[in-house]
Amino acid sequence: MFAEVDPEHLDADETPTDPSELLITTESVRLRAVRPIDAASYQDAGVADWIRKTSSRLAMRYGLRLRKGESEWSGGAAWAVLTFSVHRSTPLSRVLEFNDSLRALLEHDPATLDESAAWELIRAGLPQGIVGCPESHWLEAKRAPYRLSNVIDQLELAKDLSALANSGGGILVVGAKTTHRDGIDVVSSLSPVGTEFAQPSKYRSVLRSRLYPRIQGLTIFLAKVTQSQVVLGIRVPRQPTNNLPILVVGMPSMRGDRLEGSYWGLFRRVGEDSTPVVVEAVHTALRGGIL
Repeated sequence: MFAEVDPEHLDADETPTDPSELLITTESVRLRAVRPIDAASYQDAGVADWIRKTSSRLAMRYGLRLRKGESEWSGGAAWAVLTFSVHRSTPLSRVLEFNDSLRALLEHDPATLDESAAWELIRAGLPQGIVGCPESHWLEAKRAPYRLSNVIDQLELAKDLSALANSGGGILVVGAKTTHRDGIDVVSSLSPVGTEFAQPSKYRSVLRSRLYPRIQGLTIFLAKVTQSQVVLGIRVPRQPTNNLPILVVGMPSMRGDRLEGSYWGLFRRVGEDSTPVVVEAVHTALRGGIL
């Protein structure tokens, strides 16, 4: 059973700067979580609400439950003052671990995220944490969902994932908008997709028919944003050498006036793009016994 005792009030009038202030009593926790923002360009993009959601979801892993909370933003920071109930069996060490984990999340720099850290955010149900992360050889972001009833979108999905597999692995995020900044595309906001466009079984079915050989260890995760919207993450681990290259099969060709899928394609990541391997490179690899 969770206790229902309020600790003393944390002053929320002043703009805080510390990533988190924690006040612990025997039966509850009062937390003020803070994230810096760009005051010059900041509009109410939900940063303070994201802090509340982030804190709440993370807390459940440590035996805490959000009872109430208020969000604010001012100057160069957005923050939330939150009250958590603590189960009587939850040790103090778990509460402190929660605070440490939350600080790490609030302080992380999306511009320097690596693949493992980005996947941890997605798996924690916190895809907002990748906002600010640039696309790269390991990250591909898609604003709109793949329409998997459409052959072209099936091939696009297969192309994007095979390119990651052929380039050391990486993450495909569906439901993340990018903006071009200083010559690269950077995740600028979430654009959650309807659950009807994010059914893992359909993705796996398409990939079974469009890739050869299959990608080993592929993982699909749905990070819930609203009751009917999600951000979909697909992680492609580094493939064993004997499973490479991953080819896209059923590339379209014309027979008379009829379209049929009888060709294959080979793709790799070059920077932030999924790029076809040109025929000269394929020929050279075949002659050298590499492919």
